[in-house]
Amino acid sequence: PLVRRIAEQNSRCGGNRDTACKPIQDCQVRRTPAGPSQPACRGIVCCRIQPLPGLGPNPTAAKGQLPRKALASWNQGVSAEAQFTLFAIAVLLGIFSARGLLPKPTQLGELDRALASGEIVPYFQPIVSLTDNTVIGCEMLARWIKPDGQFVSPGVFIPLAEANGRANKLMDVLFAQAGRSIGATITARPDFKFCFNVTPEQFLSPGFARYVHSIAEDQSLPLQQLVVEVTERQEIACGDAARQATEELNRLGVRVAIDDAGTGHNGLSSIQTLGAQFLKIDKLFIDRIAFDERNRKLVDMLIDVGRDYQMSAVAEGIEEADQIDALLSLGATEGQGFLFSPAVDGEKFNALCDANVIHPRVPAKNDHGRSKRITKVAA
Repeated sequence: PLVRRIAEQNSRCGGNRDTACKPIQDCQVRRTPAGPSQPACRGIVCCRIQPLPGLGPNPTAAKGQLPRKALASWNQGVSAEAQFTLFAIAVLLGIFSARGLLPKPTQLGELDRALASGEIVPYFQPIVSLTDNTVIGCEMLARWIKPDGQFVSPGVFIPLAEANGRANKLMDVLFAQAGRSIGATITARPDFKFCFNVTPEQFLSPGFARYVHSIAEDQSLPLQQLVVEVTERQEIACGDAARQATEELNRLGVRVAIDDAGTGHNGLSSIQTLGAQFLKIDKLFIDRIAFDERNRKLVDMLIDVGRDYQMSAVAEGIEEADQIDALLSLGATEGQGFLFSPAVDGEKFNALCDANVIHPRVPAKNDHGRSKRITKVAA
């Protein structure tokens, strides 16, 4: 109750005879606060005023109750309109709370808070040469780590950011941290590729090339080492505009990749539309390449088409040693996946780059404990 809070605040003010506490609206501007040690609390302020009748040196000394005369005097000093307003607010808050109508933290609000507090951080998955296992680049990925150590799935917060105009803010946050954590590693290796994802909407937005130039310059990252990966989560609305965006980036030295080729909204049409320099073959196709002949032919086709359009193929989601053999036999020489390393934080990624060579993990086995091999499947 408000009266009890006033009594409690009075006690904190020291119970001086020339000090009493009232709702903020009942303290006149000309009255000065009781002092910095008695801050306003929950709508109550201590003011230097004439002592209220009936207030002793400590009105809460007995049972925490104001004397009746003091309470009556205070009630007389508060207008009927003010009392009714306080009562109405209390009633409405009670109703809204009971019916669950008071605003609760939303997913978007939580995302904004996470972006501002540094909970969303960049992780880096190495891209390696399949011929000698050396680190030749990385893909930057977003990770949301809550204070209690729990991870929020990228499948939840990235679409939320993209659908609510937070995609560039997310990229700003990731680039700022990436520059600090692995910037020196990138600049020390002139042939290193630093890849990051954007949506078609971002890619086609006016001034996107200038935006990329700006965030790279802020972090002292060489433009010629950047690779913009255009995702397949949205349709490329205008082929001519997409080609123009690629050309603008290329003039800066920035290269373009088609991410998850053949699996999303644009299919193979983006190969012709974008004029990109890299074709990233999705894990969906890589999973069965070592034992499914038809799947192998699909990957072979993607690599050949990419080659015809002057695009280098990069295999994603490599998890088995047999997949490396199959990819090399088809002419793919770059890849990434758990066989080499998952996405890791900046410190661990720098250590991988310092070692330079990543040795593949133990090859996965099939249900019978044998390494998977290519098997013929009837067409």
